[in-house]
Amino acid sequence: MLKKVMNIISILIAYRWGIIGLLIGKIVTSTIGYYINSIYTGELAGYPIKEQIKDFVPALSLTAVMIGLVYSIRFAGISSSFLLLVTQVVSGVIIYFGLAAIFKLEIFLETWDIVWERIVLILKSKGLMGENV
Repeated sequence: MLKKVMNIISILIAYRWGIIGLLIGKIVTSTIGYYINSIYTGELAGYPIKEQIKDFVPALSLTAVMIGLVYSIRFAGISSSFLLLVTQVVSGVIIYFGLAAIFKLEIFLETWDIVWERIVLILKSKGLMGENV
């Protein structure tokens, strides 16, 4: 409920600055909301805010690098907006997954293992993969 109220207040304050103002307002309210949630998580689950930040900073850093590289593609002279969008999306996925694999980002590796196990189970259940894989 508190986050909804914060979002409404943010919109009422930021709308006069257009979409940029609304985005900045959303970033501020999300940051405040995260801090509030992390206090309870720290108390209830024994997962303090410092540890939470330490866990997500690597992914956030990779995301920032990926955004910078993907944004720079707009200067490549691609005239079609659709082709630019497709190029940026595909590049973003490749860059992020590539960097996550190169730097052995723990959350990426854990997620990859879970997804891969699920794919193998589906393929085996459909008879598309042998049992020894």
